[in-house]
Amino acid sequence: MAGFEEAPSVSQERMNGMADDLEDMNNLLNNGRGAVCVEDVILYLRRGDIASARNCADTDQDKIRRFCEIQKYIFDHLFNSDDRRRRTFDTKRNPCGGSIYK
Repeated sequence: MAGFEEAPSVSQERMNGMADDLEDMNNLLNNGRGAVCVEDVILYLRRGDIASARNCADTDQDKIRRFCEIQKYIFDHLFNSDDRRRRTFDTKRNPCGGSIYK
């Protein structure tokens, strides 16, 4: 896709670790049912497709931003520091809606 940074090589082990972390957080949402937008990111990570995981998170950022911890995790782990999409998940620029730990 034009305008998006090339995804650097990320090991499947690291992507599985990110998927596990996101899944643990997501399981706390909606009485354990989670949020579909986060499940999609997890699915792409488990498939080893970091570029699609990033694109999915970027597309659903308006929904993901409702959950502070997940938004921060994506900001810290999924995007490179030079990826322009990363700023969307910066909680200082875009405050989140609430905590998953209620």
